[in-house]
Amino acid sequence: MHIEAVSAPSLTRRKSRTTCGEVGASQPRICPASTGPHAYVSPSWYSSAGVPPWNYAVVQLRGIPRLIEGESELEALVEQLTHVHESHLPNPWKPNLTGERRSKLLNMIEGFEIELTDIQGKFKLSQNRSPEDQWSVVEKLSQSSNQTEVAVAKLMSGATS
Repeated sequence: MHIEAVSAPSLTRRKSRTTCGEVGASQPRICPASTGPHAYVSPSWYSSAGVPPWNYAVVQLRGIPRLIEGESELEALVEQLTHVHESHLPNPWKPNLTGERRSKLLNMIEGFEIELTDIQGKFKLSQNRSPEDQWSVVEKLSQSSNQTEVAVAKLMSGATS
């Protein structure tokens, strides 16, 4: 899922002391939205008349951000992220950072975490249609060459089973 910062707090970068974000320090909150798969649905896939809807999944998080400033904590974050995203690759990259190169690269990273205070999700997956119409949409989207549409079909098949 893609995460887009809808609003961000005033975060000061470690080295440059520049400000990241839009909201002042008096309101230290962050509100990223995570947009999941989405797809156009043709009314011709329904057994009865309808309008062309858009099926989608979105999650909005609210929380309090915290900059990760210590090099050891930042390095642990890099190791965790690379393990998650590299472990399935045939030759996974490992962040074997040492000496001056380690400090230089870690100083280029602005790590943060969010203490979540609220999570809201909205999933519009043809729930208002009959089970037959829902399965028709799943079938059509599953046959698509567009992987985002296939992902919507997978979400729908989990929601309708």
